[in-house]
Amino acid sequence: AELEDENASLEGELSSLNRQIAAGIRQYENQIASLQRQLEDAGVEVEAGPDGFVVIDTQGVVLRANRTFVELVQMGNESAVVGEPLSRWLGRPGADLTVLLANVTRLGSVRLFSTTLRGEFGTEVEAEISASGKTGRDAGRIAVFLRDVTRRLPGPGERPADLAGLLESL
Repeated sequence: AELEDENASLEGELSSLNRQIAAGIRQYENQIASLQRQLEDAGVEVEAGPDGFVVIDTQGVVLRANRTFVELVQMGNESAVVGEPLSRWLGRPGADLTVLLANVTRLGSVRLFSTTLRGEFGTEVEAEISASGKTGRDAGRIAVFLRDVTRRLPGPGERPADLAGLLESL
């Protein structure tokens, strides 16, 4: 009888532990699903964003690109740029990418890096690059945002819009 009581008690504890484990697993699965939705939403925002976006490896090879980048470099679709070196479209082939990669490796991120983007059909736009990646041994992928700043630059003989407005207000 004593053994039966102990067995029943152990079965009750085991059942309670199983319920706790199942609840923990459900909570974990819900957290994973939530994170997956957040990542998918972020991917949609980057894909539809106004700035070019690429993911490159530590050698500068494009692993992923959004529509805006594909349009900036005048390629037909993402598959046309994946596997190609980013330097193919940067102002000074090799030089700009080398400097960008060295700074991301050393600092972890780069902001306001000025360059020129060359499209496949010969157009050139002034661009600012911001990039971020892991440094050290864990380095592997670098996120790169490319913004066309040609619209913001004054033309020959023009003053920057903010300076003209300031002078007019005086």
